[in-house]
Amino acid sequence: CDYFNSPPADDTCRHICATVWDGQVEAVHDAKLLETALRDLSELIKLEQEEAVLQPVLEVESKRSLIRSQLIDMAMEEFNLDGALTTLLQAEAGSGWSTEGMLGGSGYNIYCVNPEQLSLLATECHAIVQACLKTKATG
Repeated sequence: CDYFNSPPADDTCRHICATVWDGQVEAVHDAKLLETALRDLSELIKLEQEEAVLQPVLEVESKRSLIRSQLIDMAMEEFNLDGALTTLLQAEAGSGWSTEGMLGGSGYNIYCVNPEQLSLLATECHAIVQACLKTKATG
């Protein structure tokens, strides 16, 4: 969109979904919703992994759509927001920057063409969590 996103600006365009600063990934805008939803799903799966109670519901949910399958795969692996954004949204890293001084460091922004997809992905992830919790409560 050619918006000037100065690092680390408070006034960023809607296409930025994360900022990577010295290796630390920080979700921005609606990517925070997706990050929270993926962490919730990941923690739920890890808690129940030994009992395998959720395995049947995860299999059903992963067959509902490719997106749900990808969300479940990501939640089962070591959580990586950068990788999740790249896989799910084909997000791309912008040009990097480097600063000197007390707040010195290097970083870059991660951009997605269609930021509205972030909230849709978060909704899909929450639906998987709800299906798991329902099974856990009744099972």
